[in-house]
Amino acid sequence: MKKYMMIIFFIMVLAWGGNQKCFADTITDYSALPLFMSTNLLPNIMLIVDNSGSMFSFAYYDTAPGHDDYGKVLSGVTQPYITTFNPGHEYYGYFNSFSWYTYASSRFAPSSTKSSLNPGSNPTSAWDGNFLNWLTMRRADIIRKVLTGGRVVATGGENRLVGEPPDDASFRGRYKQITNAELYTPLSGTKLFDVNASGGTARVSRATS
Repeated sequence: MKKYMMIIFFIMVLAWGGNQKCFADTITDYSALPLFMSTNLLPNIMLIVDNSGSMFSFAYYDTAPGHDDYGKVLSGVTQPYITTFNPGHEYYGYFNSFSWYTYASSRFAPSSTKSSLNPGSNPTSAWDGNFLNWLTMRRADIIRKVLTGGRVVATGGENRLVGEPPDDASFRGRYKQITNAELYTPLSGTKLFDVNASGGTARVSRATS
């Protein structure tokens, strides 16, 4: 009797095992959403952007004499200037750091490609794009560049990128100075630049030191 029972049990096991199918695991085996949650909603992105006056400060100033940690000019300091340009550092901005630029018709236009970030010479007496980013970019310009490509003004039959013109530039930072200007500009020697507002756009000019 026991012998027959074992044979029947063995046959049942074979029949049960032979009808099984293999299935791959799915994510539903390990996770589940509450019933009140929908699975077809698009993700949301929240942007928190500062629109305070500090956004008018220079984007690149490091620790400069006559300025506080936020780039603002300290009271009682006359014409403080920033001298922290590092040609080995790539500065982000409206200009291509690996291009030379020429200035004509109230705009900078790319003229040729640099051999490196810091080629050590200026064979075409042009403006170094990396230097121009350090010189002109303010915090608001960086935000606009990241989010929309920059502040664009239609003029001269084309759309041009223009820098932020803070009305209180003398307080937010205005002057920058560089030595060996011939390496990065058509000028030579030590030069002081005035980055100020003019007609709703930023203006760069030679300053009297």
